[in-house]
Amino acid sequence: MKPNMMILVGSILVVMLAGCTAIEQLIQKPTVQFKDVKLKDPSLFDATFVFAFEVHNPNLIGGSISQLTYDFDVNGQNFLEGVLDQGISIPAGGSSVVELPLQVEYLGFLNSVADFVHKDAVPYDLKGTFRVLGFDIPYRKTGSIDIPDLPKVSVSAVEIENLSMMGASLVFSVELDNRNPFAVNLGGLDYQITLGDTPFAEGVSRSVPPVAGGSKTTLEIPLDVNFLQLGQAAYNLLTQTATGYGISGNMNFDVPALGEKQFPFSHSGNVSLRR
Repeated sequence: MKPNMMILVGSILVVMLAGCTAIEQLIQKPTVQFKDVKLKDPSLFDATFVFAFEVHNPNLIGGSISQLTYDFDVNGQNFLEGVLDQGISIPAGGSSVVELPLQVEYLGFLNSVADFVHKDAVPYDLKGTFRVLGFDIPYRKTGSIDIPDLPKVSVSAVEIENLSMMGASLVFSVELDNRNPFAVNLGGLDYQITLGDTPFAEGVSRSVPPVAGGSKTTLEIPLDVNFLQLGQAAYNLLTQTATGYGISGNMNFDVPALGEKQFPFSHSGNVSLRR
């Protein structure tokens, strides 16, 4: 190659490299800011957590989010990770909201049914990157996941009929209190009920109506008692207007992906004896 030609080619390369450097200096790195998290289709054992992020493009040219990575740790365990190809456009000098839906099954990160019963919340750590205009922009959000409440089981009243020295007919009103904003469906209820210190009722109820969100439902459990079996103390107890009680047992649920599971409950208090 002639010397003059080499000088020309070299000059062109220098100009091109300088131009690229200038362009790179003109393109600013977009920013990512956490916006909020919402629950979608929540139930007693799972929900979709939708994390929303606002991606801002400060440049004079538009671009797109080509990729989103996520690493979701819950309760100190690596729970979910993955890569999403987004293709969401971001206008020049504007912003776009990107939603990251993550399906969460609570028993997937809790170690046991006992953890589900006793824990109120568990920590999470969500992190990853957005790829925008050639930049990999990291993000991170920490917080806690509230564990739904099992229905509270209690005895609200005891109806007494045909009380005699030989026996009586009782109806226990067992109340299920659902404090969650969604309905709860039980597959059955195993129970033991004591009045005072005397065991009165034990059984299984397989027909439990759904309990709507933020409401209560009542199971009526009839029982005929024989004082020859229970003793004089049971008769004396039922002549009162109120007494202490205890109820315990298991709530049965059909848990997604796990099948039928039993969740223990126990409650005590005072109950009125109605005639």
